[in-house]
Amino acid sequence: MNAFAQRGLLSLIALLGVATGAQAFNGPFTQFVNVAPGVDLDVDVRWPDTGSPPAAGWPVLFFAHGAGGDKNANSGRASEYADDGYVTLTYTNRPAEDRTPDNFANDIVAMKAWLLADFEAAASVVVPVDTHAFGMTGNSLGGFTTWSGVLLTGAFATAVPFNFAYHNLIDYVVSQGSIERVTGAPVAVEVGGEYPADATDALIEAEMNSIFDNFPLVTIPVQNHIAMLDTRWTGTHALTDYLALTAASQRMIYLGTGGHGTPRTDDVFRDDLRRNWFAHHLKGVSNGVNLDDPIQIALLDTNEHISYPSWPPPGQTSDTLFLGENGRLNVNAPINNPPGDTFENDPGTLTWLSTTPDFGTATLRNQVVRDVLSYDSDPLLADALIVGEPSVTLHVEGTGSRYQLNVHLFDLSPSSERILLAVGTATTDTSPNELTIPLSVTGRRVPAGHRLRLEITNRDDQDVDPTDGYTVGGGTLRFIPFLEFSTNQVFFDVARPSSISLPLVGSAELAFGKAAPTLSIGGLTALAMGLAGVGSGWIHSRRRPPRSSTEQVD
Repeated sequence: MNAFAQRGLLSLIALLGVATGAQAFNGPFTQFVNVAPGVDLDVDVRWPDTGSPPAAGWPVLFFAHGAGGDKNANSGRASEYADDGYVTLTYTNRPAEDRTPDNFANDIVAMKAWLLADFEAAASVVVPVDTHAFGMTGNSLGGFTTWSGVLLTGAFATAVPFNFAYHNLIDYVVSQGSIERVTGAPVAVEVGGEYPADATDALIEAEMNSIFDNFPLVTIPVQNHIAMLDTRWTGTHALTDYLALTAASQRMIYLGTGGHGTPRTDDVFRDDLRRNWFAHHLKGVSNGVNLDDPIQIALLDTNEHISYPSWPPPGQTSDTLFLGENGRLNVNAPINNPPGDTFENDPGTLTWLSTTPDFGTATLRNQVVRDVLSYDSDPLLADALIVGEPSVTLHVEGTGSRYQLNVHLFDLSPSSERILLAVGTATTDTSPNELTIPLSVTGRRVPAGHRLRLEITNRDDQDVDPTDGYTVGGGTLRFIPFLEFSTNQVFFDVARPSSISLPLVGSAELAFGKAAPTLSIGGLTALAMGLAGVGSGWIHSRRRPPRSSTEQVD
């Protein structure tokens, strides 16, 4: 269900009003609008029915729908905004095969020209609009459409793209040699060859780089939204979109939940952000949104709202945990030389050609045996606010010509319930190798008593929504596994210390402890005497790698 199908209380009231005839807007007026030779788009226009228009005319909002939808997907939202003093335009997009950034931009410009020049005569009404107060919003494919309008036209005074990250096309469709399954697979089939990551990346960049060059040229205010773990593209790439708007008169980003495959528990907050944004930038309402911190975050699982004036968050630090024997995440670097751990990639009889062109999840899950290495920390002694982009360093070796490593970071409760925090991938053709795998942006206040778990797998699928009857491996399958048998080894010895770095806010390092055993009265007395002399042995001390001779000591 797309972002506009889940509505808050205000949306429900507006829809009930429409159904009972209590609407305070006119329309919809429907017409097919010619936007290019042989291309007519089905358009609905709604406009206010009460009050006088501002001196310059009503502000205007375009709504773009998601894939598989049509103009009716946004009818409720468009009605709300028409009731609130906007002229709104919804439309059914071109056929899927014609949905390119250039066509999106052309259609937007053509519909704006029609609205300004022809709408009033066609509808036999007088609806003055403010030519300098056009805005646009859309979800998923509609977010792609909205971004294309921002980057390729001067049609809008402001925009709010939802649940789409433009930079995923550059940074994510091919991620460190791994090919993303949904968007990357068709491109990979087009360029030919077996697992052609480099060629796929090159083709996408050749087609898209000129558009990405426009990000620092955008001057209008833009507010973009995405779920951190959106199953089509992670929040990292939406964050990159935001950071690239270096000339925007104002910019804001929401990172949290409510995207593809993620819990839809924060829609009211997101809707308010968008509503206030448009009211301020299109109507001039002094609602304070221009004074709010531009980084708006809803923490995973709780939707606790925090905000920051800049990115990375001020005061952010990093703490490192090290992989170790017996599935451990340790605070100390290794001091011995264990043999490491092994996982296999066994695709059975599958080959690249046998799975072309759809690379279906059922086929891959049924045939590619999922093998997992898990590493758990001790329980946290205090809550830990993890906000930012974790990073994993792995020393690896594989027997295949290429092999894929997928990394997942979890919050593990005392009852072993898991909340996915971040994901990352790499497919390497070099062995042995030291890989640095950046994980997706995350935000979570991990409670005291919980553990952190790092998983390394050959097959990248995880359920990202703990509210939907969580099943291991039952959610999205982001990247195509490499379809060749390989035995892969992860090392964590003195010379090859595999680790994960975690971004923290509000503390310099994580504090871990072990569950205290039950003691008799005599044991408690002995413990008290021991603590008085040496301190608790249940709290880990830190033994970091020795400082170099040039490292400053505080």
